[in-house]
Amino acid sequence: MKKINRLILLFTTMAVGILLTACGGYKGKKERTLNLTAMDTYMSITCYGREADEALELAEYEIKRLDELWSVSNKDSEIYRINNGTDNLLSEDTIKILEKCRYIYGTTDGAFDVTIRPLVELWGFESGRLYVPGDDEIKDKLALCGFDKIKMDYETITMESGMGLDFGGIAKGYTSDRLMAIFNEFDIEYAVVSLGGNVQCYGRKPDGNDFKIAIADPNGKKDYAGSINVSEKAVITSGGYERYFVDDVTGKKYCHIIDPHTGYPVESDMDSITIVSVDGTLADGLSTACYVMGLDKTIEYWHNHKSEFDFIALSGNTAYVTSGIAEDFASDYDIRIIK
Repeated sequence: MKKINRLILLFTTMAVGILLTACGGYKGKKERTLNLTAMDTYMSITCYGREADEALELAEYEIKRLDELWSVSNKDSEIYRINNGTDNLLSEDTIKILEKCRYIYGTTDGAFDVTIRPLVELWGFESGRLYVPGDDEIKDKLALCGFDKIKMDYETITMESGMGLDFGGIAKGYTSDRLMAIFNEFDIEYAVVSLGGNVQCYGRKPDGNDFKIAIADPNGKKDYAGSINVSEKAVITSGGYERYFVDDVTGKKYCHIIDPHTGYPVESDMDSITIVSVDGTLADGLSTACYVMGLDKTIEYWHNHKSEFDFIALSGNTAYVTSGIAEDFASDYDIRIIK
């Protein structure tokens, strides 16, 4: 076991930014913004319409409900009880998110796996007690990982002792999808949801234009690497620049995204990847999966699933952009269109 004497832990609270010009209310319409902290991140929701206040009230309730449901540290949460073997009953929301996790796990050859909690705990990314574990330690924890090892019988789940679920890589995407469904029940013209940098848009701006979503520069040379115009879609970014630590002895950098195949933090050939999709849950999970897979496998995966998502992969000074969103993306990067 190699201990780390000096750690650098970087949190980027906004992997993407919202470039939104507020407008005044007219004919009873109003714009309201809700800011809160949940799911260990800062969240901001802007809503415009006659029932903006009512929609935001229910949105806040829903965020807190899902946070309490899936907290890995709250002893009263469903996931805590499942991980500790005191309960195996699944709520409707947990069933739905697990089904999406199964789909992404299966189609990406395990690049996204919510059962890697033993590895997350081992590396100390949750507790903050970070260190580089030995090969044998990692091997032991890898034996407790793998979505194919859990058994689901509709409303129940069975896992081996020592296994654990962690929805940190997909919960915010599911939550933003739930908020889209809530907004659809109210007199809302548009809404923009930013959950720790996960952005999802509802409707269009009053002038009929798309929303302009700014994508952070993972190299830190400028505020933004570019922007994408979207409506009715989620824009979700993952990258090793967001959260990492450096081993003071070796100087090696370890990002917080763990490769489920090796048990080690990912060393991707991409600086970041942004997924654009109408499905926020899918976009959230795929942003992690694609970062794990790397550029070539991501391109191959997109060719087989291009009806489900598009992506922007930043590597060095180059932005690899799929053809479905190429006309909507602007950047000073060298843009290469994937067809």
